[in-house]
Amino acid sequence: MTVDKKLIREYLDELHISTRIDEDGDMVIVQSADEDFGHDVVIFVIVNNNRLSYAAGSPGYQPAEDPYFLATAAATCPPPLCAMATCAWNAHSSSTRKYRKPIS
Repeated sequence: MTVDKKLIREYLDELHISTRIDEDGDMVIVQSADEDFGHDVVIFVIVNNNRLSYAAGSPGYQPAEDPYFLATAAATCPPPLCAMATCAWNAHSSSTRKYRKPIS
């Protein structure tokens, strides 16, 4: 199977996730702020050379903890804890609209 922008955009359309194309040709998804998380979440979906990647950010959001710690915590936690966090995150984010507070 070849991964291309058309395929990924069709999947996102099936999930009723609207996208736009930015000036670099990447897909952009914007999840609007709500009562659970007061900042927009912007996700860039990049498809290049049969590879899918993404980058995300939340303009104006200041994490309560050190960003380096948040980025590396999953890689350094004990395996049972990591598995529980992964399962909790997957259940927590099963809907396209659930951007909530970090799992503690």
